[in-house]
Amino acid sequence: MRMIVIESLEEAEDLLLGASILATGGGGSLRFGLEMLRGVLGSGRGIKILDLREFSGDEDGVLVSPYFIGSMGSLGERSEGKVRGMLLKALSVVEKELGRKVVGFVSSELGGSNTAVPLYASALVDLPVVDGDLMGRAGPELHQSTAHILGLKVTPSVVVSPRDSIVLLKDVASVDDYESIARHVAYISGGWSLVIDTPLTLRDAGRAVIKGTLSFSMKLGRVVREAIARRLDVVEELVKALNGWRVFDGIVSTVNLTDTGKFLEGFIEVQGARGRLKVYVKNEYLLALLNDKPVVMCPDLIILLDESGHPVLSNMVSEGMRVIVVATRAPDIWRSVRGLELFGPKHFGFNFEYKPVEELLGMGG
Repeated sequence: MRMIVIESLEEAEDLLLGASILATGGGGSLRFGLEMLRGVLGSGRGIKILDLREFSGDEDGVLVSPYFIGSMGSLGERSEGKVRGMLLKALSVVEKELGRKVVGFVSSELGGSNTAVPLYASALVDLPVVDGDLMGRAGPELHQSTAHILGLKVTPSVVVSPRDSIVLLKDVASVDDYESIARHVAYISGGWSLVIDTPLTLRDAGRAVIKGTLSFSMKLGRVVREAIARRLDVVEELVKALNGWRVFDGIVSTVNLTDTGKFLEGFIEVQGARGRLKVYVKNEYLLALLNDKPVVMCPDLIILLDESGHPVLSNMVSEGMRVIVVATRAPDIWRSVRGLELFGPKHFGFNFEYKPVEELLGMGG
């Protein structure tokens, strides 16, 4: 059986560090993700990560995605106990509405908190997590899910606020409506809420899940840990593991980000030997312009690292900070016509035709 059982904090740290690197500036707080998992692992519970092909049994069973929704600038104070209560309430409501058994969890995206939530749920109710996710990175809006590319329903959806309000969405007219409704609940609740949505049959999960991303995240976390121990160039080791490119090195000169309560949005600028890199942020890093010309466009991944190879999330960037900007390819499904409608530069209001990062960097296919 292709299964990973996480029982130690070191394994959890590897996984969440790697997921936070792939989160392109978003995906929630790595610190809080580790705090949640420290609690359940400390109680002797394990986390089971299972290859999707190994799920079997109840054909009527479904996989669901639990995650946080909110602004990277409004992470707020949270506790494991509070999240536990919100998660169990949401799970109970969604199972009752579905009239079907939840047999496991799928990460909605990669990130320090949003990958931790399904892992935490796994330990809490002793159900496995799929080795994969619905994005292959992190994204700012509910639009950015492979379910929408494939036309799969994301409802019924349950949104639980930290004030204990519970909103059940039985259906939505469009992904635009879904984003607006769920985001507003988070906005009026102090900037965040917990969601469970996207009930997938095993057949549909086979189409929607970007496979192997949790085990790959663990690999990236180990790369960082082992490179530090061996005194290697951590960033170069990560670039090799990502099959990516070191795009830019420099000092952050400008941080012009606004927390709207829904997103942390704006631009940052990095000055370096090659000029100025300007990066558009909407929770995640979405567009990089080198001397006003695009060098990386969403959905391809823009990753900011410090010199130790640790991710610099969008709410951590400050003027005077030295950063290394790394890029890598998005999963192929995001380069499809529908994928680019939901996650390309034009979706975020930029009048650029998407070009793959390897073409923009002159690296070939």
